[in-house]
Amino acid sequence: MTPSNAALVLAALCSVACALPHASAPVIDDDGGALADIIPMPDRVDPLPDRVDPLPDRVVPLPDVVIECPAGQQRCADGCVDVQTSPTHCGGCGRACASGQSCLAGTCADDCLAPRMLCSGSCVDTSTDRANCGACGRACGTGQSCASATCVCPANQSTLCPSGCVDLRADNNNCGSCGTRCVGGQSCMDSRCVCPVNTHACTTGCQPDDSTMYCGASCAMCPAPAANGRAVCDAGACRIVCDPSFMLVGNNCERVPMNCGNRALDAGETCDDGNMVAGDGCSPMCQTEPGTITTTCGGARTVVPIALNQVIRFRGATSGMTSTYNSCPDNSNDRANGPEAVFQVRMTAAGRLRTTITPEGGWDIILKGGTTCPGQCVDRGADGVAETAMVTSPLPMGTVFNLVVDGFNNGDSGRFTLETTLVP
Repeated sequence: MTPSNAALVLAALCSVACALPHASAPVIDDDGGALADIIPMPDRVDPLPDRVDPLPDRVVPLPDVVIECPAGQQRCADGCVDVQTSPTHCGGCGRACASGQSCLAGTCADDCLAPRMLCSGSCVDTSTDRANCGACGRACGTGQSCASATCVCPANQSTLCPSGCVDLRADNNNCGSCGTRCVGGQSCMDSRCVCPVNTHACTTGCQPDDSTMYCGASCAMCPAPAANGRAVCDAGACRIVCDPSFMLVGNNCERVPMNCGNRALDAGETCDDGNMVAGDGCSPMCQTEPGTITTTCGGARTVVPIALNQVIRFRGATSGMTSTYNSCPDNSNDRANGPEAVFQVRMTAAGRLRTTITPEGGWDIILKGGTTCPGQCVDRGADGVAETAMVTSPLPMGTVFNLVVDGFNNGDSGRFTLETTLVP
């Protein structure tokens, strides 16, 4: 009997006993006699059940055990494997490669034989592979190719810089040398950074050649006149262009005298040589140019050119000048003691000079003239009278002739006009 069946029998007996009527407790004599009362037994005992249901069998399963493989490996029947390289599990568990093959990147392929080499699981030709040029892991730079196991740049980009293969003749970031950048609008030409056509380089970048803010190689700002004109940058140099009817005087545009150039000394004019050309002693504004009237025949001065039949007129003054040539050898009185004003003219053609000087205010004026300084004296008139002299013999082209305006006495000085003409 199994323990479970014994327990059922005991329970049944207990239930029968508990159902019987209660009897008095037996009384025993003092002398050990029989029981006074006997507990009666029941007439029927219910039989035990014929069948006892067996307990169900219960099986407790063991927990599953999970085996984790390292990164890049896969669990197969014989453990963790790299299915990218395993010849017995190539690309997946149980996929074995044939004899003479290797597993490359999860695919069965013929074994990697020379000159090929197995690099990082791939069979490569190190004589041409850019990532493994000459050896595994030896990568070529940007723009390079692998030829005969050597990294090389293309023929037109033959220099290797940190940024890759470049042409130092034309690369704006590597112009002439690695790392030399062309900025400010410049581009690399023949290994030099240059600005586009009609522009030039300044610290602020490429600027137009005609820019008045950045003129020429010095990138200087051109000064402009206060009015009646504008500044321009011409061929890398600053200049001022005046409006019509105005002429440049210094850095300002002045209105041109109405009759300037008519060979007459009009109001406001100090000279008139019949033209509007600068640098000939009389400016385009009909003003005597600096250095034209001096106190001596030498030194830095302006020599006035004179053409055949050209009339030149100047207005000047001896007042305030010095007295240098105080003699007049051909004059019986040997007098020429006033301060002098000296002109020099250069003959642009062969001929003779005729010169007249006229005093203003009645002082005694003397004219000296000659190819040497001061030359011969002319003093034919009284006080306040004009003096005229004529060179009698023709002089050759290129002759420089001295014209000296002097006073007879020490106190003789003042304003005058001079007119000279070159005649045949």
